[in-house]
Amino acid sequence: MVMMIGVALLLHTERFHVYALRIAQQEVSQALGSGVELRDFDLHLSSLSPTLALYGVVVHGAAPYSDPPLLEA
Repeated sequence: MVMMIGVALLLHTERFHVYALRIAQQEVSQALGSGVELRDFDLHLSSLSPTLALYGVVVHGAAPYSDPPLLEA
């Protein structure tokens, strides 16, 4: 029980939020082989099925065609 509360508190700290956003951008960019930007995310663990909302997603094309972006959402 105490561990669950600790994990819940960790997930809601600003430092963890920034870290998770940076790691997600790096991993997705590496997997796609092109630049990916994520402005923000929101994780909800309140129900049986957790949800993740992504905001400001931009996927750039591979070089030399990185502008305009392939996807903006």
